[in-house]
This record gives sequence, structure tokens and C-alpha cells, in this order.
Amino acid sequence: DFKHLARERALEALKVGLASGQFEPDAVETYALAALEDPTWEARQGGLNAAAEAIGAWDRPAFREALLRAAPRLLTDEEYRVRKAVAPVLLECCRRDGLEVFDGLAGAVLGDIRDKFQRQPNAEEEESVPGLPPAPPTFLPDTEGWRSLETSMCALQAMMQGCGEAFTPRIDATLLGLLSECSKHTNRFVREYAYIAFRNVFEVCSQDAFLAHVSTSTVDLIAAGIRDNWSQVRYAASVAARAFFQKAGESQERFFPQLLGLMCLNRHYVAEGVRLYSQDTWRIICGPQGGARLLVAHFDTVIDAYVAAAEAPNHAVREAACHCISEL
Repeated sequence: DFKHLARERALEALKVGLASGQFEPDAVETYALAALEDPTWEARQGGLNAAAEAIGAWDRPAFREALLRAAPRLLTDEEYRVRKAVAPVLLECCRRDGLEVFDGLAGAVLGDIRDKFQRQPNAEEEESVPGLPPAPPTFLPDTEGWRSLETSMCALQAMMQGCGEAFTPRIDATLLGLLSECSKHTNRFVREYAYIAFRNVFEVCSQDAFLAHVSTSTVDLIAAGIRDNWSQVRYAASVAARAFFQKAGESQERFFPQLLGLMCLNRHYVAEGVRLYSQDTWRIICGPQGGARLLVAHFDTVIDAYVAAAEAPNHAVREAACHCISEL
């Protein structure tokens, strides 16, 4: 159906039917796989949504294999909503087959992230009319979508979540380096997804591996994210920062010099989501004793963070700095 509401209702009806045993596996799986070949994006998206539900209901290996064969093509589909719908399917597959799924698709997913990192104009944008001067270069704003880069990042996150702690051996310098590049990307959507991916890395990583090499490779990136000028990026980095400290456990004080002052600043940030989440994180980390003792223990680095914020070009950051300085 071409109407969004009708598709949503159909998906809900499918969920109810699967829960009640109303549908037969062969029928649903056949329709889902056929929809993936349909020329309309609505059908392809619907097929992926149905496939994710079917895996959860019946978990038939042959069906998962068929979906994974189609996944590389769908990851670069021309329609964003189709590409986005691949992630839930990969999540369900990884929950069952783990690293086997990731290893089979890592080349396609990570390769697409690398290929799309530098965005190129569409072919039709490059064409010029004979006899006329060439058109000026197309402006690619940093708030605009970046082709399949964002959705491939979503697919990577889904596979990490699905694999769980078993994903730890794949968290190597190559993966962390790629996420590091994405966290510095000019496009704010890409940076946001990078920090969501970092959160997943921290959640699935074993604590030993985290303390051994992941934390030292990422702490400065998290610090950069929680002072990003885009509120959505700052929020995603704040979520990653909480996951970072929760994974650090009793060793979290090692990272206070880099992060404590910045996290304290975000308690007064103008964006409500960032502010409330940061206040909650502050209570979790500091405990019932409050954060004053921690600020005093790391006074020099905290003051440096406050001074840098007070001189920031963003008025909201300067305002937050003034609130924090007044608390001292």
C-alpha cells in the first residue's frame, strides 16, 4: 500500500496474527521474499518489516539465509526507508547466528561506509547542457542526508547489538578507526550515528577489552562529542558517555580528567534532552554523595573545561559555563 498509515496497520495486524498462530510460515516467508524484488519501495520496505517479524516468530534458517543473500543489495537501495528497514532483519539474524552474520556482511557494510564517506554529487547533477557554461558546483549542506552512509551505520549498530558480547573480538583498531573518522564527519547525521555506534561498542564489549584498549582509544572522541554544536550529536555522545562510564565500573575515575567537567557543563545545556539526560547521568556516576567532591579532586581539568566553554562561540555553551562557575 502507498499510504503510510495503511502499512503500519498491516504490520500491526501481522504481529497479532503471528502471535496467535493465524499465519503459516511458508506463506509469510514467500510473500516477504517476493516483496524484496518488487519495483516499488513500499513493497520492499514492507517485505523487510515482515521478514524481521517472521524471524522472531519461527526462526527458520533457510529463510534467514535467503534474506542475508539479499541484504547487500538492499543496503544500498535507492530509497532511505528500505535501507533503514534492513537493520532490524540483521539484528534478528545476529541474535541467532552471531558473528557468522557479521563476518559475512562486514565487507559490504564497512565497505559502503568507507565508499560513501566522501559524498559525490548525483550523475544528473554533473551533466551540463551543450553550449552553456557549466553549472556551479552543487552545495552539499552538512545537515543533508549522506546517501547510504547513515543506514549502513545503522546496520553496523544492529549487528553489534545482535551479537552481544561475542562481538568483542571484532572491536579492533580498524573498526574503532572507522568510527573515529565518522565521529569527525562534516555531516551531523553521520556524527550522531557514530556516537550511537560507540554506545553499542561499549555495551557489547567485555570489560577487560574495554579497559585494555577500547577506552583509551575512544575517551577523547567522547569528549569531543559531548561538546558538539549540534544538540542531536551532543545527545548521542552523552548516551555514549554514560555507557562508557558504566562499562568502566570501578575504574571510571581514570577518565574523569577528560570527561568530568564536560559532563558537568551539559547539566545546564539549553537543549532539554541533553540537559535532563546529563543530569540523570551525573546522579548515576556521582551517587548520593553528589559531585562536589569529584569536582574538587579534579579541579584543574574541570576549570580548564569551564574556561574553554566560557570562551566558546556558541552562546548556549557560554551560558552553561556561567551556571557551572557560579556553582563553584
